[in-house]
This record gives sequence, structure tokens and C-alpha cells, in this order.
Amino acid sequence: MNPNSPASGSGPSGDPVPLTPRPFTPPPAMPVAPPPPPPPPPVPAMQTAKVPGKPGEEGEEGVEEAPRKPDGPFMAYWRKVGGGSLTISLIVHALFLIAALLIIWTTSNAGPPEQIDFLSGGGGGTEGNTKINQKKRQMMVNRAPAMKIAAKAAGAIALPDTTSTLADMSTLSVTSGMMSGTPGSGGGFGGGKGTGRGTGTGAGFGPGNQPGFTASFLGLTSTGNNIIFCIDTSGSMRTNLSAPGITALRRELKKVIDGLPPSAQFNIICFGQNGDLFKSKSVTATQEMKNEATRFMEGYYGGGSADFGRTRTEKYGRAGKDNQGIEYTAIMTEDISELAGTEGGSRIDLAMVAAFERKPSTLFVLSDGAPGTRFAGKDAMDKDDIIKLIYDKFEKMMGKTSKLQVNTISIYSNSEEGRDGEKFLRKLSGKFGGKHKEIKPDKL
Repeated sequence: MNPNSPASGSGPSGDPVPLTPRPFTPPPAMPVAPPPPPPPPPVPAMQTAKVPGKPGEEGEEGVEEAPRKPDGPFMAYWRKVGGGSLTISLIVHALFLIAALLIIWTTSNAGPPEQIDFLSGGGGGTEGNTKINQKKRQMMVNRAPAMKIAAKAAGAIALPDTTSTLADMSTLSVTSGMMSGTPGSGGGFGGGKGTGRGTGTGAGFGPGNQPGFTASFLGLTSTGNNIIFCIDTSGSMRTNLSAPGITALRRELKKVIDGLPPSAQFNIICFGQNGDLFKSKSVTATQEMKNEATRFMEGYYGGGSADFGRTRTEKYGRAGKDNQGIEYTAIMTEDISELAGTEGGSRIDLAMVAAFERKPSTLFVLSDGAPGTRFAGKDAMDKDDIIKLIYDKFEKMMGKTSKLQVNTISIYSNSEEGRDGEKFLRKLSGKFGGKHKEIKPDKL
């Protein structure tokens, strides 16, 4: 039934009873919210500022600030590239650099490293021009007289022991005085200790820091660029050496000469009462000169077809050639003012003064006795006076600052003359800072 339609019904009698219509009451209207107010106008920038207060408190009105002045081009670029961070980075790096320089300076001024007297038992690095190699070479030189090595070719090393015979001891070792170790470089340190000795042979030439070459004759080693051999060829030498010793001496002297490098200079002086000079000036060790030196030595001690005794000068004077056409230069006492009018055998003094004129760097003097230098009709000169005379001539002819090593070799003779000769030769080598060795040829 529609509520708005007129009501109808039935009464008690069943008659319809008219219904009275109810008035329509509309629902109350909902209140409408007023529109929001318009937003306030924006406040101009940098006009006012709030002063920040403590947490929980509202800020107070601040003092009005003036507008900031715009940055210049440099400051704008500086801010753009982060100049502040760059400055801090530069300061930090500068501090690290200063610290590194202080460490380097402290290390470099800590003084030289401790010197060692042993060869490292291990370590990295290629062998080269190092202190260890120099130590090895020095050890080899210092121990040379205690080694005994047979020579099979010219220029091979053979260093005899102190009691060996002439044939055992006579060898040559010629190496460049400018030699160095195996080329290379390397760095490294290794721990370890070890001892040991070894023997070996070898000859070589190479760059280094010493001029000339190194030669070892009859166990005595010397370095230089002009070596002169002064050989006693007197009658007593022929007796003391005997035939086998003469052969050995001639053979070993040939090895020395054949082993010389082409850059070397050499000469030979054979002496008795006077002397023979191989060449008037020291010559370069070419093969031609080596061959001539071999022929020059063959005639001494009665060898070859020579018809002279002790020296060619004794037989032929100043002729300059013997019966075989072998050339020589005569050395006589009248050629030296201090020795003019003297005589005697084994004239070591005469031979050495003649050698000084050729400006040698090393002399090897081989004899079996002391010189018997004396003036005619007088006693022999004192041996110390002869050494003084020789040294004075050296200073006068070569200069007081010149360096000359004189190595002397005495042929053993169980006689007073032999003992005096050994003593004289030992003193003579000591005067020049050289070395001396005595050889016993009786076991040849």
C-alpha cells in the first residue's frame, strides 16, 4: 500500500471507514561548510628570518639580513670544482710526501753497510761486477802460490806450490788487467753461510777498471802494460839449473810470451858480465815479435847453434847480430855513468837500469845469486849499496811517483853464494813493493 494514498479500511460493521491522510514532513537539511579562505600572498625572500630557538621552542622573529653579494667568476668556479675538498687533499698529500722524504734522508745517512768477509751461501741476482766477485778474485790471487795446475796450452794458468820444482812451477796466466766477472746485473740478498775452496784454470779479456793485463810467471802475479824479463845467463845458472832446468826455463818463458795479449808490450834482457837486449824498445806482443823472442832465447845456456857463452855482447860486442843473424842490442857498463869502470858477474844492477830506460810497469828478475859488482882492483860493492844505487837510478829515470813492481825469483843453490843471492833478491823486491820466490830445480 502506498502510504501517501488515502487510507481505507472496514469498520465493525464491515463498512469501509475513510482514512485521514498524514502530513509529509521533509528531513532536516544538512549544514553546508563555508568555503576556505584564499591563501595569503607570498612573503618576499630575505625579508625576515626566524631566529632558531632551542628544541621544543618556537623561533623568535630575527633581525632582517641584507641580501648576499653575488660571487665573482673565480669564487663561482672554485665552488663549482669543489675547491675546499681539493685544498684538504693537497695538504694531506703534502704531509705524506714530507714524511717519505724524511725516511729516505734518514736511511741514506745511516752510514756504509757492514763489510762481510764471507761469500753468501744463497741469494738472488746474476753474477756481475759485484763486491763478491772482487772478493773471489782477491782470494784467488792471495792463494795462488798454494795452487798447482798443469799447463797444456799457451797462456794457461799453472800456479805451483812453494816446494815444487821449476817445471812444476813455471806456468803462465795472462788475463786482461781490465777484466771483470760475467757481465750481468742483479739485486738480491740471501741468507746462508758456507766455506770452500776450489781450483780452476782460465784466461780471459774483458772490460774493467784496471789498465793493461795481469800476468803470472813462476807463481808471481803482477798487473801492467809493459813487462820486462831480466834473465841471468851466467855460467853459474847453467850449472845450477842443469840441462832439464834450462829446457824448462826456456819452455816456460816461451809460454809467458806466447800468452801475452796483443795490447801488451814486452822485452827481454839476458845478462852476465854485460847484457843483451831483445829490442832497443819494448815491442807490442804481435805474433811476429813472439816468434822472434823464441828464437832470441834459444841460443842461451849453449842451446841451438849459438857460438857465444853467456851473452851475445860478450862475443860480438856492439855488432847487433850473432852468427845466426839474430839481432840484439848490446848493454855495457860504460853506458851508465854510475857503473862505468865496474866489472863482475850476474849484473842484475846493469840489467835493471837498462830496463828503467824502457819505462816498464813490471820487472821479473830471475837469478841464482847476487851481483858481484866491483870497481877494478877493489872488493865487491856492499849489497845494500847496490840496491840503493838501483833504486836511486829508478827515481831519477822514471820519477819518484812512478809505480813499478819488481818481482824476483831465485834459483836455489846450497852454497853461500846461493844464500847471499836469495837474501839480496828478497830485499830488492821488497824495496819496490814486489814479491819474491825461491825455486828448487833439483827434482826436475
